[in-house]
Amino acid sequence: MKRHAILFVPLLLAVGIQTAQAQAVSQAWNDYRKGQETPAATPTQEPALPAAMEYRRAEYERHGQRDRGGFFIGAQAGKGWVYEDLDQNALGVNAGYRWQAGPIALLGIEVAAGRLADTSDDGWYAEEVKFRSIGFNGRFNFGARNPWYAVVRAGYFDADMRGDGWSDNMDGGYAGFGIGVDLNRNVNLNLVYTAYVYADSYYYDYDWDYIEFNRADTVTFGIEARF
Repeated sequence: MKRHAILFVPLLLAVGIQTAQAQAVSQAWNDYRKGQETPAATPTQEPALPAAMEYRRAEYERHGQRDRGGFFIGAQAGKGWVYEDLDQNALGVNAGYRWQAGPIALLGIEVAAGRLADTSDDGWYAEEVKFRSIGFNGRFNFGARNPWYAVVRAGYFDADMRGDGWSDNMDGGYAGFGIGVDLNRNVNLNLVYTAYVYADSYYYDYDWDYIEFNRADTVTFGIEARF
């Protein structure tokens, strides 16, 4: 009995050693295979932007995608001067269309009409003037999200001056600039100065004409509606 036990113990030890060696080899092989496998590709991602930069980019993209162009109509009141230091009450209306031309610019065309009332002061008299114009109208915001803006206008005008039993016609060019503020998406206020340049012909000595260029000015405060 002891002899068989003595023979059996070494046999068990041999089997155990072989099993352990097989397991070790198998584990090493598995580790080797895993090391040779290429990891699955993961989608590449853009590096995250700082929160402030991401916000500005989102605001710019949203603002750039919004078209603020469209029709507009306005009304103005203020003062005008055909003769220096002789104030005339001024009223005007204008209408037109502007197109989006970038994140801060709206460019377009306008037609306008207005009136300078007749007046007198210290023996001086200024006649009533009615005028019409057509030209360019542009506005430029001071930043993509800033409600304040500059406005420029320029074009051609025609006017009639009427006195006691007589009338005169004049035409020429005009140019103006001003500043305004958006109250909301559809309404804004503006303060605009406009100069009107025209030529008068004078006849001297019955044989030659003399042409003199003159200027009339207006300063108006207005309200504008946009559609």
